[in-house]
Amino acid sequence: MRYVSLLFEHHAPGTPTLARLLASLMRSPNLSCWIFAGAAAVSLHAASPATAQRPSSTAAAPTWPERAIRHDLPLTPSIRRAYAVGTRDSTGGPGRHYWQQRVDYRIDATLDVPSGVLNGTETITLHNTSPDTLKQVVLRLYQNYFKAETERNDYVTDITDGIVIERLAVNGNNIPLTDKTRYSVNSRIATITPPAPVLPGADVTIETAWHFAVPRVDTTARGERMGRFGTYLYQVAQWYPQVAMYDDLRGWDLDQYLGYAEFYNQFGSFDVRITVPGGWLVGATGDLQNPAEVLSQRTRDRLSLAMRVDTTVHVVTAPERTREVTAPGPSLTWHFTAPDVNDFAFATSRDYVYDATHANIPGKNAVPVNVLYLPQHIAYATNNTAQYGRFALEHHSAFLFPYEFSQGTIADGPETGMEYPMIIFNGSSLGVTVHEFGHEWFPMTVGSNETRYGWMDEGFNE
Repeated sequence: MRYVSLLFEHHAPGTPTLARLLASLMRSPNLSCWIFAGAAAVSLHAASPATAQRPSSTAAAPTWPERAIRHDLPLTPSIRRAYAVGTRDSTGGPGRHYWQQRVDYRIDATLDVPSGVLNGTETITLHNTSPDTLKQVVLRLYQNYFKAETERNDYVTDITDGIVIERLAVNGNNIPLTDKTRYSVNSRIATITPPAPVLPGADVTIETAWHFAVPRVDTTARGERMGRFGTYLYQVAQWYPQVAMYDDLRGWDLDQYLGYAEFYNQFGSFDVRITVPGGWLVGATGDLQNPAEVLSQRTRDRLSLAMRVDTTVHVVTAPERTREVTAPGPSLTWHFTAPDVNDFAFATSRDYVYDATHANIPGKNAVPVNVLYLPQHIAYATNNTAQYGRFALEHHSAFLFPYEFSQGTIADGPETGMEYPMIIFNGSSLGVTVHEFGHEWFPMTVGSNETRYGWMDEGFNE
């Protein structure tokens, strides 16, 4: 499913080899793909047995002119260590001792619309598949990016108190938040010391409760990867306490999120329940498990139709917002699950209208393509952005490898160009739709380290 190379530091192995992927890129008429593939090929050549173990020779070494380009590519100490212990091999693939951790999340979140506050409880299960004994567990608290004292290299639209942790327990043992020897916070990174070290092959369970104010964004500004318009539309991302990456190269990833650089996340499963007012529509990572409990029969019938016809189906139109588009009730809990992703995001609004179609993916059934947008942003309708989404998923599936996920959602709001598994916060144009859906391959499937190597996924999708 996912691909690994020494240079790229991708996070998990997959069935197609990197060589096949490079060959596909080199066959492309697109120059940027050639450059991407060429850089990868150089890295693989530098790490190959032919270059790593040259036979000895008595011939005189060549004399290079002064200021010549390098004829080798040195490996970093972390990659040398990985090669030595066998977690990576000289081809760039997983070695005989490769491993990756897995983290499973169970989250219950409730949006308090009048205050703009999201309240959540969460159970995290970290499966320590590494050979290492973990004396600490590191959490990312991304919402602290919006605190006044936080260092960042990008703007913010609103200053908040960040995420407020209310309660914390590890394997059933309460962790006092005032005990700095057991729980400490350095800006966006929290370090927990469990009551006992987590042995190789063991699991550790973290339970926590928290809340934060979703940052406000003026309708004339762009959000910082997320945000809300007043109290009628919310794009929610980087929103839950998240276990940091722990890999075979550097152990815990302690790079702070500063704004421009993005993310490097562990794969796992998500079981998420989101409670919002009745009548609000929700789009999210994963598959909706309880459509009959949250959507009206008419809405469900139109979504079914969108899977059978090639045209765009207007599932919910602006005039119909005054009629029943969801199930009845003052509040509704939407239940989503995603079995193998590296993050989770969602968007919700009382005013969303809804278009839908489907994409035909080679080797699998058709997958839904959903577009949720404000009715005053009419370009989503006039551009037929749903068909842009369909084109993007079908094109990339033919060009690279089939789309791995079960649906794709485009959500309007303050952030007009940001990707998460199965959902993109997106404008209405063809270019941004293709770009952001391209991120479902790089990095959402490949799993590269965006923080250190953002050129990989951004360069490819640009």
